[in-house]
Amino acid sequence: QVVSGGTDNHLFSLNVMSQGVTGKQAEDKLHEVGITVNKNLIPFDTQPAQQGSGIRIGTPAVCSRGFGPTEAVEVAKLIDRALRPGQSANVLEEVKTAARALCERFPIYR
Repeated sequence: QVVSGGTDNHLFSLNVMSQGVTGKQAEDKLHEVGITVNKNLIPFDTQPAQQGSGIRIGTPAVCSRGFGPTEAVEVAKLIDRALRPGQSANVLEEVKTAARALCERFPIYR
């Protein structure tokens, strides 16, 4: 759930508690699969500051790679899949492989 009032600038926050994880747990799990986000407090957060209920996602990296709307949806699906409760190590490895393949299709401009 987007909780930052929209997505009309270069970053937005998502509430990840519905996935059964704190922001810190989501940050760590996504880091393991090669997706970089930051844990973040959300409005009216009840979690301690070191945990948070949300993650902050920045868009500059995807823009720098030339991702379009299709790839943005693909990233969102990878995040959702990685954060679903009870994901096996095999599923997380599949997400990691898919994230890597996506980045290889869109190398950073030099």
